Amino acid sequence: MPRSAANGTGLILLLLVGMFLALLVRTAWQADDAYTAWRLVDNFVHGHGLRNNVAERVQTFTATAWTMLNAFVYYFTNNIYYTSTVLSLVTSAAAVLVVARRYSHSTRQLVFLFGAVMLSLAFMDFSVGGFENPLSHLILAVFASLFFFGDANKRRTFRLLFLVAALGGLNRLDTLALYAPPLLVVLVQAKFSRGDKLRMVALSISPLFAWHLFATIYFGFPLQNAAYAKRFNGIPTSEFVRAGVDYYMNSIYRDPITLTVIVAALYVSWRSGAAKLRAFTVSIAIYLVYILYVGGGYMSGRWFTVPYFAAILAILHSRVLENVAVGRVALPAVLVLGCLGINPTFTTDKFYGVDRERSRTSEWLDKGIADERASWYQHSGLLLASRNTSLPRSLPEWDFHKALTDWKAGMGDGPCIGTMAPAGYFSYLAGPECHVYDLNGQVDPFMARLPIQLNEGWKQAHHFRQAVPGYHETLVTGVNQIQDPDLRVYYDKIRLITRGPIWSWPRLKTIVAMNLGQYDYLLERFAARNAAPAVKPR
Repeated sequence: MPRSAANGTGLILLLLVGMFLALLVRTAWQADDAYTAWRLVDNFVHGHGLRNNVAERVQTFTATAWTMLNAFVYYFTNNIYYTSTVLSLVTSAAAVLVVARRYSHSTRQLVFLFGAVMLSLAFMDFSVGGFENPLSHLILAVFASLFFFGDANKRRTFRLLFLVAALGGLNRLDTLALYAPPLLVVLVQAKFSRGDKLRMVALSISPLFAWHLFATIYFGFPLQNAAYAKRFNGIPTSEFVRAGVDYYMNSIYRDPITLTVIVAALYVSWRSGAAKLRAFTVSIAIYLVYILYVGGGYMSGRWFTVPYFAAILAILHSRVLENVAVGRVALPAVLVLGCLGINPTFTTDKFYGVDRERSRTSEWLDKGIADERASWYQHSGLLLASRNTSLPRSLPEWDFHKALTDWKAGMGDGPCIGTMAPAGYFSYLAGPECHVYDLNGQVDPFMARLPIQLNEGWKQAHHFRQAVPGYHETLVTGVNQIQDPDLRVYYDKIRLITRGPIWSWPRLKTIVAMNLGQYDYLLERFAARNAAPAVKPR
């Protein structure tokens, strides 16, 4: 490439990176929900163990790698807001730059890459929001680079592919669906003996298995607490699928570029006939089905960011944009799609979200899907930060500082134990001396496993259980005072798992029995008496 052309491409890349970083700063925020994990991080760093409430071992975070990365940096900074914000900024930029490095020879490819990520509401909403999405994007970018450009017949590349995929699963377990089809192609095509393949695979994915073994022993369960509260709760799969359809419709209405690019990637890759590219996009299709299976979520667009980033990678690798005629149509189409949303990303300013859940892009009251950044931006938007303002900040609609003061005052001289919703910012400020539980089971291991009554208009991930008579008194006194006989027995099992000595033989036997469903009959009998659906909480 002539020096002038190289200089021109370099200038374009610098300008695009500058635009991307500026937009990351403008859209940066920290969700209330993220502070559920940050409370555990704070307790962990200050010597209380991996615990949200110091009295019990509960896995309240969904992203192990992201949580541990933040904990490591927080140990030195002692400021979780800026720790998470800066890590998200750096990780999001790194993810896009890993991809840009591979396609820096083509101006059209670079413009498409940066245009697609900057104009997607879903991608930008969760690039700096406190969640694990940025690290998932970076891991996927590294994996795609190895998969498309590496030689899987070299042992180092073969091992790295499985190791990076395992790291992806360690960051968020369900993203393994995006790695399974490409890894299957690698297993079939790599020219090693079967024994060599098995040994290398076992060694590479061992960190993922080691973590889940640790989680089962330490927490008592292989999955995070929220999985049992939100999905394995007795609601029929058909209901989740209906909620998933709402989630897709919300994306089309609010953020049309995201699903359009995903569908375009599926089409382009399938027409290409390339085995690797097809395998890569089959994984996207599998993940889209998974989103339907779990009913989407209440955070608009969050679950689409990783398959969307994978779709961008697939289109870039197909090199379809190197066709001048295609590029002339595709690039303006991306720009138009990005502007069709109600609140395009580049319109964000420090007044974003002044209406909270009443934002024009929120369907919380109708479909139970929130414009989550609008809900919390006025509390935690980076544009609102200054040397005189500590973030997140209280607002009249959610003054969590006052709520905490009133909450503690209401307990008098008794122990600091109670429930509060939303609990993120609030519970983080409450400190390790307070035990904060919730009725939807996000952080409480007992409530997470209780059956729920399916009401018309139920909202995904907000499955509030009825208060259990005697449960609050049980937490306050430490003596089981739960009135229902079956729940009283069931709680004793949960308490032994989450509060008992880690290596006691009775606890280990109870862990095995609980995960095999041998105590489900207690919940089923309770459900039958209370006209609630029976559940299988495993």
